[in-house]
Amino acid sequence: MRKRGSITIFAALTIMLIASFLFALLEAAYVHGLNTVAEGVSQLCMDSVFAQYQPALWQNYGVLALDGAYGTDEFSVDFVTGAYLEALQENLERREIGGSFFSLTVSDICCSEYQLLTDGKGSVFLKAASAAMKEKLPASVLQEKKQQYEQNKQVEEMSEAKDGVESGLAAVEEARKQAQEQATEGSEAAEVISSSQTSERNENPLELARQLKQTAVLGLVVPNLESVSKKTADFNQCVSQRVLRKGNSNDTSNASFGEKILAVEYCGTVLADFVSPAADRQLAYELEYVLCGKNGDRANLEAAVERLLLMREAANFCSISLDAKKKAEAMAAAASLAGASANPPVVRAVQVGVMAAWAFVESLLDVRALLAGDRVSFLKNSAEWTTDTADMMQVVNSGAKAKHCEHGFSYQDYLKQMLWAKGKKQLSYRMMDLIEKQIQSDGYPNFAMDALITKMTCQSSYQADGRFTSLIVVGSPGESDYCFQKTKQISYLP
Repeated sequence: MRKRGSITIFAALTIMLIASFLFALLEAAYVHGLNTVAEGVSQLCMDSVFAQYQPALWQNYGVLALDGAYGTDEFSVDFVTGAYLEALQENLERREIGGSFFSLTVSDICCSEYQLLTDGKGSVFLKAASAAMKEKLPASVLQEKKQQYEQNKQVEEMSEAKDGVESGLAAVEEARKQAQEQATEGSEAAEVISSSQTSERNENPLELARQLKQTAVLGLVVPNLESVSKKTADFNQCVSQRVLRKGNSNDTSNASFGEKILAVEYCGTVLADFVSPAADRQLAYELEYVLCGKNGDRANLEAAVERLLLMREAANFCSISLDAKKKAEAMAAAASLAGASANPPVVRAVQVGVMAAWAFVESLLDVRALLAGDRVSFLKNSAEWTTDTADMMQVVNSGAKAKHCEHGFSYQDYLKQMLWAKGKKQLSYRMMDLIEKQIQSDGYPNFAMDALITKMTCQSSYQADGRFTSLIVVGSPGESDYCFQKTKQISYLP
């Protein structure tokens, strides 16, 4: 016997309302799940694309960047967005195969911002280089390096060595003229001229320094010129010489003071020099190229040595100026060269010239020592000094080198001091010249530094169908299709 049941209209409406409410909650949870999936897939695939960094750049130079040309000779952001789209579609398809409840499709991909390694007039590269060194140099060492690099600038400003030799020779000539004007038969002035001429017959440090300055400097400091590398490289189409591509990133911040210090230290870590040459690189003396920018090792070495001599001459002049005994020795030599002149300014000018000549000769020995792998203190004390005013010519001709200073600076340290004084653009561009040229020769012929992406922002759009909207019978659920947009930014730089 069948029993008849019944339900009131009110109860039916209540059940429908409760059911609609529950389905609405389920739909809301479903939408939240779709949003979470879109978020996770976007980040995962962005990371996946940027995990395809240029391998040679990372392995040999410790810099991360994505090749926007993908090994070809044509750069296009579409290559990257295409790889991103492919990764997204593959990931979502695998979710479908696995029976994922949350079904999404990619509707659109676009890149709104990207930054290249060469952007910011080289500042981006300097930041990348500094990031590679940051873990190796603590803050205390950075402060020490800063003081070291700035010391040379202070010494150069204090030094009178630059034109000292020529000024000293002019002062000697002035003393001679004054003596000749005052000369009379049997007078004391005649003895002045005779004394000056006698000094010239003996060793004259001013004349010696002038002759040495007119000599090819490389032959004075390198014992065997045949051992100097003859490598050359053509950089005419490299970073520093061509018109570069530019990203559209709004980040135009310049490399900071600390980042430049780290970048200079990075130079010494990844690039070769005369003391530690690279047999398998385009140039054997890479640091010298960054400093001087010439296409051959020998030309770069000669230009670097000339700059190093000037640096050491200024420092040695200051060392003499701070040593009372050496100043007195220079004054005695000046009095001998100027004769018995009663004009103190003339004698003082000759003294400065003698100090400059002495500083230059000591500098020659310093550079010889540095190129041999020894260390030389920036400002020497008396125990570290090598020459005196009496036998300069003999010391130079003997091939002697300066004393090794245990706590002094190496050849590379001095090169880095000079690199610190260079502009950021020139410093970074020349470093990139070398890196680009080397990686091209290592099996990546289309490699270009201005095709390397360091930062990118991508927008991805997704669509999905509703799951429970058709079951919501109370109210108007509206359209059952959902759209999600995710913006992801990724950068290799901190």
